[in-house]
Amino acid sequence: MLVEFTLVHWVLVVILMIALITDLKWRKIYNWTLLPGVIFGLSYHGYTAGLPGLVSSGQGLLLGLAVLFIPFAAGGIGAGDVKLLGTVGVLMGAAFVWQAFLATALLGGLMALGYLVYHKALSKVIKRLGIAVYVGFLTRFKVNMMDKLEDTTVDNTFPYGVAIVGGSLFSLLMG
Repeated sequence: MLVEFTLVHWVLVVILMIALITDLKWRKIYNWTLLPGVIFGLSYHGYTAGLPGLVSSGQGLLLGLAVLFIPFAAGGIGAGDVKLLGTVGVLMGAAFVWQAFLATALLGGLMALGYLVYHKALSKVIKRLGIAVYVGFLTRFKVNMMDKLEDTTVDNTFPYGVAIVGGSLFSLLMG
């Protein structure tokens, strides 16, 4: 089922394309890309639907920020990624941002797996997970295994904004 594109959809697509390019080229998603989307989303929904539209837009913003806050706080993703999903939420609402988040998580997981396979680092990650399970569940954290983890680190990252863009576009096209 394809969705009929409105002005909000086109604004979202433009912001996603700019974020994709900047994330791939400079590994950053800039505020100058996102802030106009937030202002437009709040203004548009407030104007077209009044207070309920403004509230819905605000809920989408908060949910978009909230679902990626823990990965950001843990150091797994950047602030631009969090703000990008918040911008998706302010433009499209909470129900859409939740769907986009789930599609993003699936796509991001597949990208991470592909990245690990390509860089021949999957065995290191599996070893690290095995040690963590051993330490955490079998010894109840009584054994210090940190020396075993040193040779299992994976240094490289990938631009998660790509997954957010892909998940958001997939959700947009699927309606």
